Amino acid sequence: MSHVRVLQAHDSHLEDLITAFGKRHYFVRQLERQCAGHGKLLVAWTDFTTPAGAVYLWLAPAQEPELRAGLVGVPLLTDLEVRPAFRRQGIATRLVKEAESLAAARSHRLALGVSPDKSELHRFWRNRDYQPWRLWLETTRDIFQDDGTVDREIDYCHVLVKNLVSQPLEGVL
Repeated sequence: MSHVRVLQAHDSHLEDLITAFGKRHYFVRQLERQCAGHGKLLVAWTDFTTPAGAVYLWLAPAQEPELRAGLVGVPLLTDLEVRPAFRRQGIATRLVKEAESLAAARSHRLALGVSPDKSELHRFWRNRDYQPWRLWLETTRDIFQDDGTVDREIDYCHVLVKNLVSQPLEGVL
């Protein structure tokens, strides 16, 4: 899809993001984190007007102690989402490549978590050279309520890591 541009989101994009994805409190929080220098919210825009997909590049230290200790300074790719009408058009790949480019300026690796039961996502990431680093890591998932509160629930994921430069991957299972 050649008429897609991936840009860092700004506060002025908030209402467009909410209209496209819902999740008001999620986007408010990610824009606040971005403003504080803790990450980058990237959005794929079609025809420069419609948000088709988004991903958050987490640049702050990871919440999970295992990640903070084992992947020191490694950015995390979180919350990749492409709206159903825009799937299978290369938008997720464009978002990931932009995030990888930004991450490469800070680290030689990029990490992400994938639910163990999402085989199609494992295939997606494997095809992009992400390799297992830690399986069954206990983490939390934020659930945003309509009133603005955030509930956390225990979740498990497989942590995948990609070398962004040609160096041996340390700590691989």
